[in-house]
Amino acid sequence: MNQSGPDQGSEPAERSTVRGPQTVPTVREALLTRGQAADHALSQEARAAKRAQARQAVRRLMRAQLRLGLILGVSFFVILVTTSLLLSATSLGTLPLWGVPLSWVVPGVGFFPLLLGTAWYFRRRAEANELRWAAEVGLIEDTPPQDQTRGNTYDR
Repeated sequence: MNQSGPDQGSEPAERSTVRGPQTVPTVREALLTRGQAADHALSQEARAAKRAQARQAVRRLMRAQLRLGLILGVSFFVILVTTSLLLSATSLGTLPLWGVPLSWVVPGVGFFPLLLGTAWYFRRRAEANELRWAAEVGLIEDTPPQDQTRGNTYDR
């Protein structure tokens, strides 16, 4: 039986079985997302540049978080010291409130709401910084809305 085709007269090619990978993929290769798989295929120079950019972004995030913590911590300390000095150095601390001197009531009760408010504000700003960082690095698609009450604490 004659087969017609581009190579008339030559013998038909042998059929071979096509098989998948012969080795088991590593856990890292198996768990790659589409974006990570695309990164995996990038050239060495592009990967090095992307790592350097990510390192810079992480440093900026760390500086922003440290700055925020230091500002709030120093502010709380200044308020604590100023109030304590005011209560102990003046006759204001001897005024009774519910039968207890004000110099005992303010540190015992008054600083806790201030500390809780500072912690709440720190958590809110830290999460906003992390969302901006994730958007910059490309981990999330949308940039979070700017906080209207305070400027951006995350340096770009």
